[in-house]
Amino acid sequence: MDEHRIGLQPILRRIWAPTGQLLVCPVPPRSEWRYIYAFVCPESGHSRIWLVPEVSNAAYQAVMAAFATRVAAGADHHILVVEDGAGFHVSADTGLLAGLQRVTLPPYAPELQPAERVWQLTDATVANTCFKPLAALMETLGQQCAWLETQHDLLTHQTLFHWWPLCRNSSESISPRAERLCSGMPPLTRRTFRPALASAVRSDTWRTVPAGRSMFSTIRGVRTHARRYGTGLHAPIVIVPGLGCASWMYRRLAHLLAASHTVWLYDPPGHGLSAGHLHNANHPDQLTEHLAQWVEATALQGTALLGHSLGAEVVIQLAARFPHLSGPLIACAPTGIPENPAIHLQVGHLLQDLPRERPGFWPWCVSAYVRAGPLRFYQLARSIRSQTVLPLLALVHVPVLILTGSEDRVVDAQTVSNLMGRFGHVTAVQVQGAPHALTDRNAAEICGRTQQFLSAVAQR
Repeated sequence: MDEHRIGLQPILRRIWAPTGQLLVCPVPPRSEWRYIYAFVCPESGHSRIWLVPEVSNAAYQAVMAAFATRVAAGADHHILVVEDGAGFHVSADTGLLAGLQRVTLPPYAPELQPAERVWQLTDATVANTCFKPLAALMETLGQQCAWLETQHDLLTHQTLFHWWPLCRNSSESISPRAERLCSGMPPLTRRTFRPALASAVRSDTWRTVPAGRSMFSTIRGVRTHARRYGTGLHAPIVIVPGLGCASWMYRRLAHLLAASHTVWLYDPPGHGLSAGHLHNANHPDQLTEHLAQWVEATALQGTALLGHSLGAEVVIQLAARFPHLSGPLIACAPTGIPENPAIHLQVGHLLQDLPRERPGFWPWCVSAYVRAGPLRFYQLARSIRSQTVLPLLALVHVPVLILTGSEDRVVDAQTVSNLMGRFGHVTAVQVQGAPHALTDRNAAEICGRTQQFLSAVAQR
């Protein structure tokens, strides 16, 4: 929570101008002000913003009361408010409304206040503009603040610092230690603020969190990366990338699924942010065994697995070889059906499919392929040549959803649909107009079909 003063003194920002041309902006100097009180949850991006005529103890208490009402704070619903040590804030001895606890930032530490970064967004709409009446400024600023309250992802991107502790999925009230922090502990120092706040946050009010956090684990001596999104309201989902792909290529889909699931974006050895040598990531069998050990190490047995391209082959092989580790499967544009072509044909099909992808997706593809390297790409492409997953599908005993794109030049959607008719536990769906990277261009439809499929499986 933070306050910000804004008024008829114009906010100046640099702008482009023709070379040699002097820009002149006449400004009548006036000193009329209003104040913005903003509450923002960095993790979820939820916010509450008020425009107030003054900063004072009375205004502070009025805004706090309005905030407590808006978020339904109470004896069984605790909210932790992180604020600076401004003199007009109510002292700890005075106390706050039921359900609101405070943590005061250390002195002279504005970089620790995430809400400070909201002012860049509020000021942007009034910068380089001279408002004559104060009412005109308030109208423009009010519209901007109302819009910001709907931009959860933007506020998360702006305020979620790397050290900010994510909320636990818990229905318990605030911990006794948090109560001690909020009711009389000495001022926190920089060194103690982060662990104190991490132990104090227990509120599950704003849990719909699309923000991600990278996690690393060592599997068979290989430092393995996975990025976790979401809050765990429903069963988790693990996304397994395709040949040469990386976790960052699936962020659009992860953000959509994270509204209702915990999503793990997994990087195979030698891909994305995972380490790996050429000898331990050059065959689908090795990728499958590594994924199986990672699933066990992360305690994700029975989790739904969503694989794309070669990743779909890997999750099908995992379900066949390690049935105790696999939950329902979602195979997006799976290769190996009926079989993979020669290497030069694989590369040719990828190049034909590239113009059908979203242009904004191309830089992510290039960075992922550069990270994997041409030698690893060649080794994996050679190892899957003439390989098919059809015999493995017969050994899989969990429900399988196969999603293909009608515009895919790598996987023949019609052939896949025809062949899947022989398996009773497999459902094949063709996404109209989708290319090979349907997890990016058609992320919304893939998310919807995945949630529908998992809901149907849960009801069986």
